[in-house]
Amino acid sequence: MPNPGLNLFRVTPQYMDEVSGPVVDVYDEIVSRLMLNTVKHFTGGTARSGDMIPGSERWRAWMLARLGALSAENFKIMAEMAGDVSGLTEQALRRSIGDALKLADKELAAKVNAPGYVPSIDEAMQRTLDSYEAQALNRLNLVNTVMLNSSLQQYSQLVNDTADYAQQLAQAQGALNVATGEVIVGTESYWGGVRHAVHDMADAGLTGFYDRSGREWTAQSYVAMDIRTTTVQAAREAVMRRNEDYGNALIMVSSHAGARPGCEPYQGAIYSTDGSSGTVEDLNGHKLHYKPLSATSYGEAAGLFGINCGHFSAPFIPGASVLRWPKYDKAESERLYAESQQQRYMERKVKAAKREAAMLEEAGDMEGAKAARKVARQRNAELKDWCEDNGRSYYPDKVQIIR
Repeated sequence: MPNPGLNLFRVTPQYMDEVSGPVVDVYDEIVSRLMLNTVKHFTGGTARSGDMIPGSERWRAWMLARLGALSAENFKIMAEMAGDVSGLTEQALRRSIGDALKLADKELAAKVNAPGYVPSIDEAMQRTLDSYEAQALNRLNLVNTVMLNSSLQQYSQLVNDTADYAQQLAQAQGALNVATGEVIVGTESYWGGVRHAVHDMADAGLTGFYDRSGREWTAQSYVAMDIRTTTVQAAREAVMRRNEDYGNALIMVSSHAGARPGCEPYQGAIYSTDGSSGTVEDLNGHKLHYKPLSATSYGEAAGLFGINCGHFSAPFIPGASVLRWPKYDKAESERLYAESQQQRYMERKVKAAKREAAMLEEAGDMEGAKAARKVARQRNAELKDWCEDNGRSYYPDKVQIIR
């Protein structure tokens, strides 16, 4: 069973989830509350639209005029939880940096002769924490802005999709007065429109999040990616700086099966952080080549130590360290990486169905909610079967939504 923590061999996915989990959970709750409030606002607006026929142009204009009130409500939801995000982000960074420094100090103190140097975890932690905490909170503030805008766009889409669906159905049934745009719409066609629109909204989630490579993410996935990446990058940075404090510029990069294509060619090797290249002897007198870290995919979003990278670096001390990581078959790594991506996709589909059920229930469509819950159960069963067939672990927490 893989070590669930941070060690000299790698940053395990379990460790990244555990450290970043509290922040991700808060954002998962924010997303749920925003989406449920958006549907609640939509339903309440329909109830107060008086004699306006749902699906008519007058109804559409009335519903869209309520965007300002929805914006204020959703902003209040996010403001209520801002303090939790700030405190939990600092805790996540402190833990990852502290764990990494303890490992590095244990390794360096035993193998490096540094007369007069007394390492201080507090000093090194604060040095790294200051820059990464500001970076993390700035990104999360941007996330908040995008989430608010996305919730307003989703509400507009909900209104427009419901009206369009009702009008198309009424027109097909000969129940649309083309001159006035008024729809003679029954309960069935109205709820059909709502159900259709809510399904699309739940499936898409809160969108508008892009990484440096241009890939779009949902709000929850983006926050999870960002906080996981930031906490682990802070830990790596602390180790590299500590290594340099001891007068050493060589690091060794971990390796693991299932590494992504941008990392796989560079894992399990030695690199310098000062731009040098050459050969070095290990503990057993074996000569090993090293090159600058800058000669790898380091700095690229999908490269070594980039977004969601599970590799870690440890000090390599000339004459005292051993390059202990095994080499992995490239084809096997590609297969395992593809499986991990498929599992993440299936987990997202389960959560989307569960969120759809919650939103339909909030809208008062119990029949639609029941059908969505059935889909969620089916998708979850398929996920469990797939995990068993492929020898992968099933994680219940990955398919939960916070109500």
